[in-house]
Amino acid sequence: MDLADDRRSTGVREEEVRSKVKAIHHIDVRKENIFLEPSCNPLLHDVITTCFCCESASQSIKNVANLLKSGGYLCMFGVLEQNSYRVRNFQFPSVNVKTEDIQSTITEIGFEILELKTLFNDEEFTSNTLTDSKNIYALFAKKL
Repeated sequence: MDLADDRRSTGVREEEVRSKVKAIHHIDVRKENIFLEPSCNPLLHDVITTCFCCESASQSIKNVANLLKSGGYLCMFGVLEQNSYRVRNFQFPSVNVKTEDIQSTITEIGFEILELKTLFNDEEFTSNTLTDSKNIYALFAKKL
């Protein structure tokens, strides 16, 4: 579906999305049993979206992928080539991930990459003072 050509009102589209989203779960991707809510039913999901949380290790991505149905979709956003980031006066270390790392890990754990792209050009992003990352990526993949 091309959203740019969708003539329905924002309210109608919002209601459609709300009717399809069944749950939003809080998880810890570092753990094999990643759900933080004890009452959460670990069913397999059609779509999983992550944002700035799976760069830490390929095991994190595997833990998330195990919750996805075969034929399901993974949508990931994250940073590229980041050694650290800052929140207020605190500096936190980060794993330096390159596009090639993402491609190899995602394909090795059984996904077909449908799209992987960077979101900024180098000059736009490297002026950011909160992180030393080189860019942000967007990944859309299908579990085989």
